[in-house]
Amino acid sequence: MVRLHRHGELCQSQFRRSGQNLPGVIVAGSSFQSGATCNFGAGITVNSCTFNSATQLTANITISSTATVGTRNVTVTNPDNQSSTLPMVSP
Repeated sequence: MVRLHRHGELCQSQFRRSGQNLPGVIVAGSSFQSGATCNFGAGITVNSCTFNSATQLTANITISSTATVGTRNVTVTNPDNQSSTLPMVSP
């Protein structure tokens, strides 16, 4: 089972503006597999989702200038189709 853990300070401090590229968004959890994918919802393009370990991924994302500000669901899906979703607050 894939599990995601909150990193509130990181999420709140980095997701303040739209129209920006964020190359080092850390996604923490457990049971990640090499080849896992990340999804941050509409208006956020995932350029890459790099497997660092079974407990950490690094996402490179671009936030569209037209992206709606607000709560986002972050979903990680492993190659075996196990997935987990966690709401992430964007101030």
